[in-house]
Amino acid sequence: MRHPLPSVFENIHYVLVNKPPGLKCDYSQKTIAKGLINNELVPILIKSYPNLKPIHRLDSRVTGGIIYALNKYSSQMFSRNLQKGGSSGFIFKRRYIGIIPKITNLPNNDSIIYSNETKTKGYIKTQDPNNSFSTTKFIIPDTTINQDLQLIILQLETGKKHQIRKHLSQCLGLPLVNDIIYGSDITKADYRNQIALHSSFVMTKIGKEINNHYIPVLDGVDIWKGFINDQGRFNKEVEDILINFDERLVE
Repeated sequence: MRHPLPSVFENIHYVLVNKPPGLKCDYSQKTIAKGLINNELVPILIKSYPNLKPIHRLDSRVTGGIIYALNKYSSQMFSRNLQKGGSSGFIFKRRYIGIIPKITNLPNNDSIIYSNETKTKGYIKTQDPNNSFSTTKFIIPDTTINQDLQLIILQLETGKKHQIRKHLSQCLGLPLVNDIIYGSDITKADYRNQIALHSSFVMTKIGKEINNHYIPVLDGVDIWKGFINDQGRFNKEVEDILINFDERLVE
């Protein structure tokens, strides 16, 4: 695991870092109130950013971009958008790339609404026992197939624990590579603390200023072999979907 964490971007409102696998960064209002922040990233970053405020989380086995607010006001504005969505607060969108088994047939069930006839676009919506909904949008690019594997691009509309992992495995029947917990039989023994899910793109809009951030794959590159270049970047089609996800979803 590499240290120190590379900063992808920072301004007066937030810092965006590229998280390696194996670091916990769980966060919730309940754990903060109890003083039980289970977050191994904060001690690494706090020396450089003493007013650091957690905004969202990534599973310990997931890599890529994660944002921390740099002051109380920015934290409140990001949290407002995460809670209310739309144009509330500081607008904040997260897009992920995962590796799944090559698709032969996608299911039809009540939790999936496809946006096209080929079933390569749509969204997954589930309801938990507490009547809370989880929604994940997805696009499966036609040209990103490598032998028996292919990429899927995802956008979180809600941020429940293990949401993407659950939706892919339990709804689409396509667990992420190396995600043994959710049923993957395609494993990489040398990367037990990492699954094939990367926080690849973050967009923020603060006032009129829009920032689009691509986050390269820096860890576990062998997992991503055939999908990324030497700089950890994906091909132009994938990066176009990352930046224009909402438009491409309805084309």
